[in-house]
Amino acid sequence: MLGRIGIFESILILIVLAIIVTGGYYLVKNAVKKGKLEAQEKIDTKNENEDESDFSKK
Repeated sequence: MLGRIGIFESILILIVLAIIVTGGYYLVKNAVKKGKLEAQEKIDTKNENEDESDFSKK
C-alpha cells in the first residue's frame, strides 16, 4: 500500500520527526526566555542610569 516504505519505517520516521519538532520547540522557547531576560536587564540598567543622572542633577 505504501510503496517502498513499510508501516514500521513510516512510524519510525514519524517518531523521529516528532522528536525533532519537540526539540526545536524547546530550543525556541529557551531562546525567547533568554532574550526577554536580556531585554529586561537592559531596561533595568537604563532605568538605573537615568535614576543616577537625576540624583546628580539635584
